[in-house]
Amino acid sequence: LFEKIEDKPDNIFGVVVNNEYHPLNYRIIENCNVRYITYLDEEGDRMYSRTLKFILIMAFRKLYPEISICIQNKISREIFFKVEGMEITNVNIANLKKNMDEIISKDIPIIKNKVSFRRIKKLYKDKECLSQLENFKLKLRDVYTYNECDGEINYLYGNLLLSTGGIKGYDICSYSNGIVLILPSRKDINKVEEVKGNNTDDVFDKLYSFSENIGISNVYTLNNTILKGKSEEIIRKCEADHQMRLFDLAKKIGTN
Repeated sequence: LFEKIEDKPDNIFGVVVNNEYHPLNYRIIENCNVRYITYLDEEGDRMYSRTLKFILIMAFRKLYPEISICIQNKISREIFFKVEGMEITNVNIANLKKNMDEIISKDIPIIKNKVSFRRIKKLYKDKECLSQLENFKLKLRDVYTYNECDGEINYLYGNLLLSTGGIKGYDICSYSNGIVLILPSRKDINKVEEVKGNNTDDVFDKLYSFSENIGISNVYTLNNTILKGKSEEIIRKCEADHQMRLFDLAKKIGTN
């Protein structure tokens, strides 16, 4: 499909075919309505973000295969990755950025595969990525999808770019016990805005504290807790946390 498009706009990441999102290598076999997905579209931004997350994890595992890294929270254009088992230094950040840039410059294909649960379970076991299997346990179906790039496998919900070379602007920095991935401006794929220092740090701290208080750190934990019939318990914890924050806010207002 992509090869037949004339007068292409910049940064086409995918297409919408009959109101469904698809990558650029999607095959059309009958007449249909088609429009581009570019970086300026919400889905294009999500595809760019997913691909960058994949590349960061891929680069990190190549450098530190024994260290655990997982995606935690997103605030505006910044995504926090929690790292367990090592302290992140400026040297680590520089090495990681260099490795990510190399992966991007090589324009490595990102392949989306469909397999059985038995097959995907074996893949993750062979890669010693058993924590990733938690994402699949609640999806009861015959076929499961995963992304593969240069031997790295991962599951990120939704479509990614067809190759690593589609990435333009981004940056990374250290924060607390992890790494912050900084996405480019929504209006300009090449422009990366500076991290806003203490304000961002404060929000990340509050998000981490909130997830610790309610005992929910990711989507799998949330879904699993709901399936165990503990929805009301989650709601009560959230309400208690909100009341505590409102109380703290009222105290601050009262003292000013």
